[in-house]
Parts: sequence; C-alpha cells; structure tokens
Amino acid sequence: MIDFPFNGNGVAEAGGEAKDALYIKAKQVQSQLHWCSHTWSHLDLTLNDQADEEYPTTYQEAYDEMVKNQAFALDFFGGPTSPVYSDKYMVTPGISGLFNPNAIKAILDAGTRT
Repeated sequence: MIDFPFNGNGVAEAGGEAKDALYIKAKQVQSQLHWCSHTWSHLDLTLNDQADEEYPTTYQEAYDEMVKNQAFALDFFGGPTSPVYSDKYMVTPGISGLFNPNAIKAILDAGTRT
C-alpha cells in the first residue's frame, strides 16, 4: 500500500470539493492508498515564513495545522475508524518542526506519534 500525505487546504484553494479534479480522483481511488497528514496548509513547522517576517512557528500555529487537517480527513475518509487514514503518523512539510519544541508539543497533543 502506498502512503499518501495530503494538505486539506489545497482542496479549498482549488475552489472546493466539486471543482478540484485531484480531490475527485482521490475520492475514487482512496481505498487503494494509505493516507496521512501533511498539515493543513503546508506551513513550515520550524520557521513560519508565510508571515511578513520569519519567526519560530508557535504552538498554536502548529496545533491548528494538525487539527484542521485531521477534521478534514475525518470528513473525507468517512470517520475515525477509516481503514485508509491514520492521524497517528504524518509527514512534516519540508522535514520541518523536528527541532522546534512548539511544533513537537502540538503534534503530540494532536495525537500524532510518528
């Protein structure tokens, strides 16, 4: 089974579920993949460079990235018992956040373990 990390915000930016061709195709093949989180908007979990200036990503920013994507996944995959999705592991954007205590605490508090 192939692991497939996703960012739920990408669907919103593409105009919503009905208009996003990748979303439509992913729904068709979702049972052939094993899905995990890649955060909501692909925020760098070490330094938030999406703001006007770089600053360390805060606990709240990292936590929001996790729980927003998890909520999207629960809807997308049909609930917490889905056989094709797990919020217990993730792929961090750009391998970021691994040395940021704010991000590590947020990831663990959101229930992710690996």
